[in-house]
Amino acid sequence: MMLLSRCADNKNPIAIPDASLPESTINGNVAQAPTEPSTDANKTLNSDLVSLLKQDNLKVSEDLITQFYKYYRINNFELSLLPAFNTPEQMDWDQFTHFIYRGFVHSNPEDVFTKENFAQTVNRYFGPIDYTDRDSLYLTYENGIYTRKPGDEPGGAYYRLTNISKDADGIYTAVFDGLFFGELEYSDLYEEASPNIRAIRDTAGTKEAMCECQPKRGPLC
Repeated sequence: MMLLSRCADNKNPIAIPDASLPESTINGNVAQAPTEPSTDANKTLNSDLVSLLKQDNLKVSEDLITQFYKYYRINNFELSLLPAFNTPEQMDWDQFTHFIYRGFVHSNPEDVFTKENFAQTVNRYFGPIDYTDRDSLYLTYENGIYTRKPGDEPGGAYYRLTNISKDADGIYTAVFDGLFFGELEYSDLYEEASPNIRAIRDTAGTKEAMCECQPKRGPLC
């Protein structure tokens, strides 16, 4: 089960210090205007989900479950790689840069990951944040370019909305059941998929691959 809470209208900047550097804070760059995924499919999906979330009588419905499911099949890293933190100041720099990297390459798989692209991606997910461009456990930073170190994010997940609410301040709280699978469990062919994957498709009433993703995303998107 995953519990998420966020304010859709929150524009206050937050600071994320790097605990590995004594007496340090993330500072130096202020992100510019955010960039959004450019695909028509993502735009339509986001619009449909936002429309449901804006309804006065907000509640779990089959439509909302379906839209969240489709959203997280395309944006599959947003929950699984989101750094764990109790306050913004506790967010880990390594996990933070990994999340930002995946957020960028998801929409721009062929582009160079410049410090400007890094800043735009940070702003898209977290708003204006001060930080210093530098290496992390997952990324190398040199001459204004971030490069992914050798590694992978294998496997994938399915998320099902189980509860949702919105308070008077416009803060949404959503609860999801998350089903996580290893990369080798997946197959487009029903007969070659693992028992876990077949169980998901049986429940959904289909033997087809349940992947609402863009091309070149790999197994389980």
